[in-house]
Amino acid sequence: MCIFFLNVSTGNNGTLTTTLDTLGRVSAEANAMTRKIVDITNA
Repeated sequence: MCIFFLNVSTGNNGTLTTTLDTLGRVSAEANAMTRKIVDITNA
């Protein structure tokens, strides 16, 4: 089970920051879905 934590701070490179922020959001959503699946499986 992979859990990603990407803490993105505002930097000079706006494109890089936006890309990391998007990846962070996708990872957070994937983690939330994984937790729901695990909860259902363990229920």
